[in-house]
Amino acid sequence: MGFTTLNNGVKIPMVEFGIDAANAALTYNEVMAAATETGYRMFDTAAMYGNQDELGDYLVN
Repeated sequence: MGFTTLNNGVKIPMVEFGIDAANAALTYNEVMAAATETGYRMFDTAAMYGNQDELGDYLVN
């Protein structure tokens, strides 16, 4: 697991939420709502997932 250091010197783990076909049982908005409400702020995308546009649209709106 990777870590990053905040500007106040606190070191925190880099935890991300992967969006892929495993979440197909839920709608994209349900998955993203659950992730953002839980506190996730880093999202893993890949060209093979084809979800970059949806992620951007969700986070902007």
